[in-house]
Amino acid sequence: MTAQKDFRLVGIGASAGGLEAINDFFDNIPDDLGLSYVVIQHLSPSFKSMMDELLTRHTNMPITVVTEDTPISPNNIYLISHNSNIVLKDGIICRSERNSDANPNLPIDLFFHSLGKEFREKSIGVILSGTGTDGTKGIQTIKNNGGLVFVQDPKQSQFDGMPKSAISTNVADSILLAKDIARKMVTIAKKTSRAASGLIDLDNTIDYSNYQNILIWVENFTNVNFREYRKSTMVRRIEKRMYLNHISKLDDYYKFMVKQKDEVNLLYKEFLIGVTKFFRDKEAFQSLKKQVLPKLFMMKNPQQQIRIWCPGCSTGEEAYSIAFLLSEYIEENNLSHTFKVFATDLDEDAINFGNKGTYHKSISTDLPKEILSKYFINTGTTYQVINKIRENIYLRCMMRSALLHLLILIW
Repeated sequence: MTAQKDFRLVGIGASAGGLEAINDFFDNIPDDLGLSYVVIQHLSPSFKSMMDELLTRHTNMPITVVTEDTPISPNNIYLISHNSNIVLKDGIICRSERNSDANPNLPIDLFFHSLGKEFREKSIGVILSGTGTDGTKGIQTIKNNGGLVFVQDPKQSQFDGMPKSAISTNVADSILLAKDIARKMVTIAKKTSRAASGLIDLDNTIDYSNYQNILIWVENFTNVNFREYRKSTMVRRIEKRMYLNHISKLDDYYKFMVKQKDEVNLLYKEFLIGVTKFFRDKEAFQSLKKQVLPKLFMMKNPQQQIRIWCPGCSTGEEAYSIAFLLSEYIEENNLSHTFKVFATDLDEDAINFGNKGTYHKSISTDLPKEILSKYFINTGTTYQVINKIRENIYLRCMMRSALLHLLILIW
């Protein structure tokens, strides 16, 4: 796609109190950086927004309210209209129908998902002031595809709901004032013409040696061996950290890591980015429900407990999804079996998050309504997994394979 190769696209999500932050952002953005900007706000379908007129006081870049399929160009600003959502398809901003009143409208998540998938490492997601959790899931798609994520400092946000929710995912590359996020864009745009990808060449003997040294250095501090992980993924994550630290040579980055101990943990977290959601692979869960569970329960008498291990569970959504299926199967077939789901992951922060069983309101787009109402408590700001399910799930951080095998045997 031409758009992906030529310039970066900055998606800006804002809600309540976001106007001031948006103005601060564009007050500090030159008109000729070569980036493209798409501003996604929560707008009432009943009232036409004045954002395009208000924003002209803070930038000289052309501003377009997207009312039809629109090609993207650098040094342009595109705004969501009041009566539709927008997504990216083949480098074009396309209108998308808003959800019905029965479902939450999450225009920032919707656009950010498409931004991450379309522009990959050239995508930049920015979360500014706002209430709720919109954008929280979308930035994870951007991050997983090699893009950058910036969040406004909640302490400086008029409304801190969206920034705090985004920060809780641990995928933000920087948490800054809106004007400082803009200045970061200037640094990114003016950086060397070499892209964030292509900084490392593993066919080069020196680069390959430094690549191995970096993985060994990470292992020394974390006890996790990444040397058998997919090299393309590891390279992309290292290049991301190099880019953010304005380093263009791998040997310089290795020296930087040795001196800056915090960088080891930041790279480790970059390696462990989790990609998950409830019932993520629908076909797989359908097969589990229709083909695997009937055979599994036939093999066990009512006195035997059903036990399932879920490796690489990230923040727990997959483990809980399996537990929902087990609970439903037992109820639908009038069985008396009990079950336990043992879930493991290397990321301790992800495990701690999953153990709480508390998820953002945006999960309502991933779950059937009957599952959501039956197995979650709506707290107003989050959804909490009910105790009946949580007491049957054990999420644990496994740092060493030997310890994992021992626990599995004991279990």
